[in-house]
Amino acid sequence: MSETSPALFAPRACPLCGSAQGKNLLRLSGGSIIESNWSYRSDAAALLALPKGQTFPIDECGACGFIYAALLPSAAFLDDIYDRVIDPDLARNANLSRANLARKMSDMAALFEVHGSSGRPLRLLDYGCGFGPTLQVMRNLPGVNSLGFETSAARLQDLSRRGLAATGDLANVASQGPYDVVLLDNVLEHLPQPREVLEFVRGVSAAAALLYVSVPDTGRQIIRDQGRARPIRMDINPWEHLNYFDIRHLDKLLGEFGFHPVGQMALPEQVRIGLRASPTLGSRVKNGVASAARLCRYIWRGEGLASVTRRFYRLAAHAGAHARATGAVTP
Repeated sequence: MSETSPALFAPRACPLCGSAQGKNLLRLSGGSIIESNWSYRSDAAALLALPKGQTFPIDECGACGFIYAALLPSAAFLDDIYDRVIDPDLARNANLSRANLARKMSDMAALFEVHGSSGRPLRLLDYGCGFGPTLQVMRNLPGVNSLGFETSAARLQDLSRRGLAATGDLANVASQGPYDVVLLDNVLEHLPQPREVLEFVRGVSAAAALLYVSVPDTGRQIIRDQGRARPIRMDINPWEHLNYFDIRHLDKLLGEFGFHPVGQMALPEQVRIGLRASPTLGSRVKNGVASAARLCRYIWRGEGLASVTRRFYRLAAHAGAHARATGAVTP
């Protein structure tokens, strides 16, 4: 594409089906991406030195409907983003804030209750652990042996200084498996080829392992609306977020690797049907009508309002065993 630098970006097909027939939903300038991201340094534009007028498209696949960043950043560009442009102190403080740690505790409590007691220590893999908020929460939890995987050298050094077990070596990760619990917490949206990571995760997972997935909730309408919004939402960032999942595409992709959603009736909490506080009668009526359909779904199927920001999956017993038998754990 003439508007882009081939040294920094390359055209990208749909990562789910491979089709190159993308329909553009949104095109962002580098300045608008930088403006929307509070974690970027004030001199981000100078550090990246993007050509004037360069834009970054987000497309919808014409074949399967998946939404994705249509340009793939180079490894060098991503190194600049993660190790130079992102302010490490701002990002670290946000990740390790009390509010974020409390959210991790809540999610892990639900996950462990679904897993149940096996009478033996559990192996937990936090794939793409970042600054390690979940590893921090797990540090003193009895009966859980946690390992983080992280590709950033700077973040690995930070984790080591804090005494948290983490590695950037996939062979090391595989050698310490299989894992009873695997976390993909804000990871899948960053991956050029999500299937490669899911193949690896399946291969290092124990039979009936639990998988926790969280990705940003940025659907088609939200992305289209950003063409008129200023600043744009931080989680719509085609440099860092290469994939934009809805429930349908997320479940389909995970299902290909033997991971099936855990029903909401199995979770240790009330089933949400979407009722929320609202100051006006009109918005309450609109929300109530929409929630009535979810209530019917709950009555019929035991399911309510599902979200890609917090989704639990269980691995079919044969899937992990097959992957290990075929050598899928080899990085």
